Amino acid sequence: MIKLIILEETTSKNHDWLNLISQQTKIKCEGIFDNFYEISNIVQTIPCDIILIAYNQDNKKIAIETIQNLAKYKEIQVLVYTSLSDDEHIFEALKAGANGYILKDTVHSKVIQAIHELHDGGVPMSPFVAKRVLQSFQKIKKSENYYQLSPREHQIIQFLKEGLLYKEIANQLELSLGTVKQYTHTIYRKLKVENRTEALNKYFSLQNHKLQY
Repeated sequence: MIKLIILEETTSKNHDWLNLISQQTKIKCEGIFDNFYEISNIVQTIPCDIILIAYNQDNKKIAIETIQNLAKYKEIQVLVYTSLSDDEHIFEALKAGANGYILKDTVHSKVIQAIHELHDGGVPMSPFVAKRVLQSFQKIKKSENYYQLSPREHQIIQFLKEGLLYKEIANQLELSLGTVKQYTHTIYRKLKVENRTEALNKYFSLQNHKLQY
């Protein structure tokens, strides 16, 4: 039996949830609550396997904080149920600790399927969300491989960021001055830039893009 708790700030939806879950033989709703701030106390008194958190733009901030707070309960998984479908909101919830992300236009049978999938070790997502996640990781992978910098070139550009001169980099790496200059020119060529400033701006803007996800 899957023990489920629902966090739904819109109390008018409670009856709909009860009707939906009451028809399930393998899911037991342990409670429907509208107080996001009290959930940590609730889970200490009411054991559960999954918490379904329903939210929208208006209560997104407290919902994300709640997901972060629930991350310390390793035995509890969080399923997001929301209308927010842009990349920023998807990845904000996943980074906070959500284990699944279902959009509110999902038919009821798919919501039930998502609960079972999550309990069985899967990562349920609406098809649109799964596509956005996949595209984002493909974009990161493409960015990581695009410039084809070697480990030594990555190392040198870090030194360039710190403001070291070629001679100082050469001393740090025990290389000749000419070798460091050659590495630097290769970095400029791969990044398609003309100087240190352009190289640093392009390289680290790429790194920042990767960290968004």
